[in-house]
Amino acid sequence: MRRVLLLTFFLASLASAKDMLVKVPVANKAQLDIIYRDKYAVVDRDAKSVTLYVNEGQFDKIKAMGLKPVVIIDNIQQYTKERTSPTNKVDTSITMHYHTYAQTVYLMDSIASANPSICKLDTIGYSVQGRLILAMKISDNPGIKEDEAEVRIVGCHHGNEWPASEIPLFLIAYLTERYNTDSYVHYLVNNREIWIMPMLNPDGHELHQRENANNIDLNRNYGYMWRGDGGDTIAYGQPETRAMYRWSQRENFTMGLTYHTYHPAVNYIWNYSPDHIPDSALVVDYANMYGDSTADHGDAYWVTEGYDWYQTFGDLNDYSAGIDGINDVTIELCHEFVPPDTELDTTWHINRGAMLAFINKAGQGIHGYVMDSATGDTLKQAVVDVEGIDWPVFTDSETGDYFKTLLPGTYTVVAWANGYQKKSIPGIVVYSDSATKLDIYLAPGGENYAYKLVEAVIDNQSPPSIKPHAPWVLGAPDGKYVSLNNNGYVVLDMGEHTPVNYAVKVYEGDDGTPDESYLVYGADSFYGPFTYIGHGSGTSICYLNGSGLAHARYIEIKDAGGNSSSGSTAGFDLDAVMNMPLPQGAYVVLNKTEVIDTEGVINGSLDPGDRGFFKFNLKNIGTQNAYSVKFKLTSLSSYVQVESDTVVTDSIQTGDSVYVNRGFDVLATTPEGQIAYIKYDIILGDSITEDTLVFVVGQKDSLNPQGPDDYGYFAYDISDSAYTEWEPLSFIDIQGPGINLNLQDDQTAIIHLPFVFKYYGQYFDSVSICSNGWVALGSHAETDYINTSIPSTSAPPSLVAPFWDDLSPQNGGGVYYYFDADSSRFIIEWAGVPLYNNSSAIESFEIILRDSSFYPTITGDGEVLFIYQRVSDSNSCSVGIASPSQSSGLQYLYDGDYDNTATALAAGRFIKFTTDTPCLNIDENRNPANNIVSMSVPTIQKGNIVFSVRTNAHCVSQFNIYDVQGRLVLNKTIALRPGLNNLNIGIKSAKRGVYFIILKGERWKIKKKILRF
Repeated sequence: MRRVLLLTFFLASLASAKDMLVKVPVANKAQLDIIYRDKYAVVDRDAKSVTLYVNEGQFDKIKAMGLKPVVIIDNIQQYTKERTSPTNKVDTSITMHYHTYAQTVYLMDSIASANPSICKLDTIGYSVQGRLILAMKISDNPGIKEDEAEVRIVGCHHGNEWPASEIPLFLIAYLTERYNTDSYVHYLVNNREIWIMPMLNPDGHELHQRENANNIDLNRNYGYMWRGDGGDTIAYGQPETRAMYRWSQRENFTMGLTYHTYHPAVNYIWNYSPDHIPDSALVVDYANMYGDSTADHGDAYWVTEGYDWYQTFGDLNDYSAGIDGINDVTIELCHEFVPPDTELDTTWHINRGAMLAFINKAGQGIHGYVMDSATGDTLKQAVVDVEGIDWPVFTDSETGDYFKTLLPGTYTVVAWANGYQKKSIPGIVVYSDSATKLDIYLAPGGENYAYKLVEAVIDNQSPPSIKPHAPWVLGAPDGKYVSLNNNGYVVLDMGEHTPVNYAVKVYEGDDGTPDESYLVYGADSFYGPFTYIGHGSGTSICYLNGSGLAHARYIEIKDAGGNSSSGSTAGFDLDAVMNMPLPQGAYVVLNKTEVIDTEGVINGSLDPGDRGFFKFNLKNIGTQNAYSVKFKLTSLSSYVQVESDTVVTDSIQTGDSVYVNRGFDVLATTPEGQIAYIKYDIILGDSITEDTLVFVVGQKDSLNPQGPDDYGYFAYDISDSAYTEWEPLSFIDIQGPGINLNLQDDQTAIIHLPFVFKYYGQYFDSVSICSNGWVALGSHAETDYINTSIPSTSAPPSLVAPFWDDLSPQNGGGVYYYFDADSSRFIIEWAGVPLYNNSSAIESFEIILRDSSFYPTITGDGEVLFIYQRVSDSNSCSVGIASPSQSSGLQYLYDGDYDNTATALAAGRFIKFTTDTPCLNIDENRNPANNIVSMSVPTIQKGNIVFSVRTNAHCVSQFNIYDVQGRLVLNKTIALRPGLNNLNIGIKSAKRGVYFIILKGERWKIKKKILRF
């Protein structure tokens, strides 16, 4: 409820907000530096003035500085509303009118449905307010990845710039309409993978404002040379920019176009610095190609390097080149933010040829696969570079192919990957408008190093004194380094399959000032939160042991401040970061510590008078098994008492872990904020590892603070007619009995099992229900039931919610259910789920029902309903969670709203009792195919929705219709009889668009999509 109230207040405040466009005369550089220093949103600059997007408070502040702003647009929101005035007209052709968000969704969905052979519509993420961020893939094989150049076209970072979303829509329509009639379009679609996202900021678009719904400028929120412009406190701090990052890592784009409005221009990198990227000749050549084309079609767009126009930090252009090696160009459309819609066709005509030429040029360079020379397997995280350019590209994380755009010439190509030897290939020739195929084979052998940049915040001075060649921090130490400046930092991806499990070695570059200092942090999420690991000076090693981190895929290296070097080599000089190999022999570390306090809260605080226990996870990260491991706890604080006797564990296999629980008592007289030190010893033979844990009494999560999982995201729950954020589950390891249902005769219990995945670094083997069915999670479960392939011929699976991809939109996953006749098992499988094991892999997992006591149902949002009906003399059913270390016991389920399963059950959270006649009978064979309610695909005939429903019992159902915003359009109660029910329901009042039909019974729910033309 608190979230709803805050959102209501926020939206109410937005309703009264007013943004302005002003031109500010600047007489000298000092005045311009003040504008940049205060981080105003600059949209244009000339020799004598700067044009700013400001709110009323900023306007008053500018006047107070003695500057004289001239108002160009008094109210941006009102101006945009008046200029757009979208109609209700929606069709699939190129149209000269502005489209709302709902119309854009409808248009893209309609085009994808009409052109399935060349179109794939994907939800790459969700906005702050839960709107879909849609991207269309247009290619001759849209369902698979090919060894082709991938082009990314993005519109509407700034919500008030409506033409920026219209021109990408024009391109979608043009490519699909001309595919079979235009040979040039046919060639491009067949030889490129073209991704078009018209609207990254749907909330800002609907609010008619520049920023997203959190009032953050998304085009200042990316992680390359970010400095906090745009209002956020961290890079990638918004769901929209995180979605862009994940999408770009998944697709491995070759080149990109990003669309904005106000002052026609072709803006190329860099925007943060006057320096040039090493392959600037190609960047400038392609930008001029775009500008020349616009000149040929009626409006010569100004071609400029971004910094020469006005300086920005953290935009998509610089991120794309700096992090991913993508040549991304910003195109500023029109001569005003929102021209009359009658000018859209002219704007499209001016840009059409340039867009097509840019897509074509993406195919000039080298491409191929990087492979293991011994096995022939493709390497999904390899680096491909070119001598003399020294700014790499990366292989695709799914296929292992790469594409590097190059001007015609002869090059030496270099490639490397973690665990493989570096290779150099001279004499590679590139020709104009063609791609040279170059498959690269790497020999196994070699160490593991930082593989890719995620974020770089190196120099915030203006003009900058440091010229960072950011990729020099990647790979093995080679004498090339990047100076971080005072308190600057980089975040490095150590690789999905090579996370840090033991230690990192940080190599210092030689700038003439040795032993400069730095701090090291780690995380499992690319945007944090980052946990302190250690610090060093010069080349040194930092160990994960004692940090509270079991592993870290992402490592942050930050200058410690106060280093003596200055100028172009200021700050710590980073050459490389090595992932240290695991130690030889047995090596046991404290992997994780949890506090279970009196109230049974995991990672709770130590409070005055509190009692509870610590849960310690000991992990063997060595190369040999460990035997008779001893663990001892000692309190160094008079306020906290602990069980201090020595515990001897059983053997710990290499890579495995065990749990040790030790009780604690906090004196009632302990002051709030008191620091408590607790020493631990891990004794293995003659070796002793010791460290000290630090707690702040009364402060939750004070020991090892962890943030939300990397894969927290919005799911669209249409059944509740609202956008809801899924909360991950966590678990409490408390010995105890399961929950007895105590069913009476003819009584049914429905057990709701929400989506389960790793939370705070912890994962579990199984969820057992009456010991008859269970969920296989992670690598500890029986391998027979992990990653079972989904059948494709004899028993095709049914995909739940394919349009919304509720559970894993960033991985293209879904929820499938089917009956495996060969083994008489009913299987529910999540594909592409963000489930962590030691390798942080994206996996699939299943719920396998092997007993006849259960009948499962899956809702459209991924929830599983287990219906247990008393069919024998037994009236007891236990619900619990089994962990690998305590498989004989049961754990309580905790979902953030209730302390444990018992209170959740008491509140009706998971189990519902009913004596009503079930709509679905449970037959003797328990074959799900005989029990599923079926519904035909609805059609609209003369203003009525016509469809049929088949069921095998009398029951009452609810029939609801929702629009794409999640608003309820129609609600009816329908009585269904056994057999086929032919239904005809009026929908005359509904406008054109996409709608969703929910037909819901007591224990089932069916979702269908329908288009109203």
